[in-house]
Amino acid sequence: MGSGSAAITGTASSDVLGVLGDGAHEMIGDLGDDLYYVDSADDVITELGGEGYDAVYTTVDYALPANVEKIVAVGATGLTLTGNELDNKLFGASGADTLLGGAGDDRLDGRGGIDRLVGGEGDDVYVVSTYKDVVVELADEGYDVVLSKGSFQLTDNVEELRLIGQAVKGLGNNGDNKLVGNDQNNLLSGLDGVDRLYGGAGDDTLAGGVGKDVLTGGAGADVFAFTDAGDAGDVITDFEAGVDRIQIDLAGFGLATFDATSFESNARGIATTGDARFIYAESNGRLFFDADGSGSGQAVLLATLRGAPEFTAADVSAFSVV
Repeated sequence: MGSGSAAITGTASSDVLGVLGDGAHEMIGDLGDDLYYVDSADDVITELGGEGYDAVYTTVDYALPANVEKIVAVGATGLTLTGNELDNKLFGASGADTLLGGAGDDRLDGRGGIDRLVGGEGDDVYVVSTYKDVVVELADEGYDVVLSKGSFQLTDNVEELRLIGQAVKGLGNNGDNKLVGNDQNNLLSGLDGVDRLYGGAGDDTLAGGVGKDVLTGGAGADVFAFTDAGDAGDVITDFEAGVDRIQIDLAGFGLATFDATSFESNARGIATTGDARFIYAESNGRLFFDADGSGSGQAVLLATLRGAPEFTAADVSAFSVV
């Protein structure tokens, strides 16, 4: 490390380069995995291609020069960090940082603070700490993933959400999403789109929402929630009778109550009484909703339970939102 207005050059080894003081400085890394310390936006870093994996630690707003892969904010002041055309790693600090990935498959981690993360083109990974973090993706900019340490809802044009740490709640967007829980008791909601939901460990609640979704509860006593017949067409991959449950919203299905007479199970899944509303086909695991039972109305395929497990009225729970 030097001081004052100077230029320093590294060696063929892995160097630590930094010039402290006002003004612009030039640092030339040469070969090796070099670390640069920057305290001026006008500091100039020169790296050639194929000269190692290099990183910048900065106390000021800074844009990665060519051939440098990683940038890290230092200090509590919110900074703006900008990537380049490579696959970059960008790390904020404790302030409200703005991370701009640019081209490449980037990893953006705001760490502390309420951050704004913009991946740009490429298949990007975002690490967020709070639901207040803002993730920005435009259409057709790759397959993007959010790793969330807290409850989070996917913003537009982001495809996948994975809950990590102590995060509990995850919501999708209007696209076709993949939502993955952790070892907490998660609540995963796909909203619109054809979604894939994976509960993981814990007693999870999975709601696919509109669209023909695929729901996997994983370990634990899981709940597969349906608000109304518009949520129909889902596939439940691992329903365990007597452990997992199908949950229905009475009001959403136009029902005042649910009891044993509201359920019927037979080989074909066709209602034989006027009271039956939920009919299970034992032969193929299909669960139907029929608004008028054995009447002339058309039944709706609510869900398919893969493997056609045993299923009874006791496996259905009902609630009503007043």
